[in-house]
Amino acid sequence: MEIKAVQKFIRMSPRKLRLVTHLVKEMSPSIALEVLPHLGKRAAGPLRKVINTAIANAKVKKIN
Repeated sequence: MEIKAVQKFIRMSPRKLRLVTHLVKEMSPSIALEVLPHLGKRAAGPLRKVINTAIANAKVKKIN
């Protein structure tokens, strides 16, 4: 099962978000959360929120 989380209305250019997204795309969520604060990119904050939301969604769907 694939878990998705979508964040809308981020006030940042998609290009800046894509740069960070491509760096952590193939990582597991736990490793990505460890790496994101050390990237030094402002786009890491919103991406970290989305990953946390996806993890929470996965836990809820697993219970139900």
